[in-house]
Amino acid sequence: CSYRRGFETMFSGGAFSLSVHVDHALLAESELFESELFWEAPARKLLLWLPLHERRRLASFVCHDSHPRASLDRVLRAFPQAGSPSPLAALRGLLLQFPFLPIDAGSGADRVIGLFSMHWLRDNPSAWASVGLDGGLPLPEARHTVYSLVYATIVLNTDLHNPAVKTKMSRAQFLTNCREAPYLQFVPERLLLETYESIRTSPLAIAPGPRGRSVSSIVRSTGDEEIDVAATLSTHSTLG
Repeated sequence: CSYRRGFETMFSGGAFSLSVHVDHALLAESELFESELFWEAPARKLLLWLPLHERRRLASFVCHDSHPRASLDRVLRAFPQAGSPSPLAALRGLLLQFPFLPIDAGSGADRVIGLFSMHWLRDNPSAWASVGLDGGLPLPEARHTVYSLVYATIVLNTDLHNPAVKTKMSRAQFLTNCREAPYLQFVPERLLLETYESIRTSPLAIAPGPRGRSVSSIVRSTGDEEIDVAATLSTHSTLG
């Protein structure tokens, strides 16, 4: 069937033949896609078993602004967050399955964090109180709090674990920074302190073990191809 042909063509020998964008275009020209959305199903499956570097390439492709927000939404829904007690726990789980990095995804990372926040809220209505949210709030309004918390967590991870950052953020500084953010003023202090300690002792990872906690390259989607360049030691060169 076309699904099998498309799947086998898109992935061959452990890597995309040219780039994800090029392979996608070749499949479309060959009329192997049953619809414009056909690439989403193979992408979700490939993200489960490709080697890490190829999954990073695929994730950067999925995050690119050329794709409708709805496509990214459908791909992320393949990784349910129900039962995750906190946004941090859900984020750790998502990164292991969908290794998006702000340095890779560029502006697409903002869309991922926004949709991730909505999904966590929808999947875990009983956990809203844990982040200081009233269950009666409209979902778009509640999203601002989770989005801000996830963003603060990624910034904290970069600060604490990037060797280029010499002066590390203290617990008190993290609390102060969060309290100055309008949507984090009512997040329980206990959760913020737990977040700090969790990130301090166990940085965010895109794969199990040490290799998942450090990044030596940037995989950036340009809209036509995925480009690999060496990461420099700046404040944005790790998982942040």
